[in-house]
Amino acid sequence: MLKLQDIAKPVSGQEEGPREATQDSIVRTIEPGLEYRSPMLSVLKRLRRRRGRTRKLAQRKSTAPGVDNITGRILSLVHRVCPSMLTELYNCCVEEGSVPVRWKRARVVLLKKAVKPDGEPSSYKPICLLNVVGKVFEAILVGRLEVHIESRGGLSPNQHGFTKGKSTNDAVLKLRQEILPAINFPSEMFCLAVSLDISNAFNSIGWTEVMAALDALEVPIYLRRIFGDYFQGRTAETRAGKSSADVRVTCGVPQGSVVGPLLWNIAYDKVLRLELPAGAKILGFADDTMILVSGVTISELERKANEALGAVSEEIRKIGLALAVNKTEAVLFTNKYKFATPAVMLEDHPLELKQQMKYLGIVVDRRLSYKEHIA
Repeated sequence: MLKLQDIAKPVSGQEEGPREATQDSIVRTIEPGLEYRSPMLSVLKRLRRRRGRTRKLAQRKSTAPGVDNITGRILSLVHRVCPSMLTELYNCCVEEGSVPVRWKRARVVLLKKAVKPDGEPSSYKPICLLNVVGKVFEAILVGRLEVHIESRGGLSPNQHGFTKGKSTNDAVLKLRQEILPAINFPSEMFCLAVSLDISNAFNSIGWTEVMAALDALEVPIYLRRIFGDYFQGRTAETRAGKSSADVRVTCGVPQGSVVGPLLWNIAYDKVLRLELPAGAKILGFADDTMILVSGVTISELERKANEALGAVSEEIRKIGLALAVNKTEAVLFTNKYKFATPAVMLEDHPLELKQQMKYLGIVVDRRLSYKEHIA
């Protein structure tokens, strides 16, 4: 049987062009779990051969290559010549419960966010370019995870991100559907929407918390063993000019990986399933978290909002994440003209109520007119 150590050496290719001198410091700021490199650990079961599925996955020719410069087109040609190679390799990985070290090595590319200042860490989004052979294996694992999760009733319906059949349109529509019945006749209540901002969410989620979530879902042991090794010995290559450095990654789900989005949803599911006070609801789109609270009076709204925000904040902290309170936005929706301003607190900081907020790219004003968004 093909062994992990028999994997071919990386194909040499053209080196990347020079990067900005600020890249290394930026990457270290956005990736809080970076340490110096250490060896990987090894951890058992069998993967049934699915030649058809493997063939389709291998033919994703447009996939960007990782550090080894092996592209999807190269992989497709290899699979055409020797179709059993990948299935034998993946069977070997599952039997040994381990992931080859080269598949855990990423090349970090920084994508600048629109209308953001140069040189600021928060202005860049790190994307991990990973080994394409490893990404095909991740796609197989995703299929197995999805089947198991569905057999247990699925993840929280409050999650709209990275979810089949749902999009940002559904999340924005859901927001509107929750607010209008609360503020219109006959209810005529107050409705508070608080959009939480999680600091560096995908790069900060703890691996212990992800594994605990897999345990709670009673994911098959062979999959848990694979993911236990998947999170060991991960490294990233950063470049600054002509120099490069290898760093050890100790937390986060790789942005650019195939399995990362699903692992995020699994780990964050417990937050979206929190039992909140009557009249309080939670709406999620990946890491974008919206808390909606309705109340007949301002004092009732204030009490429920503070209780709900306290519970959500605590649960987010438990999975190794932190809220950026200064980036959190809150809007009070009502058809009433005279009312006192509720004192809403988040982690002992008062929240300023605004006339509008930006949610998933849509400007939502307190009248739900969307005039500012259309303008």
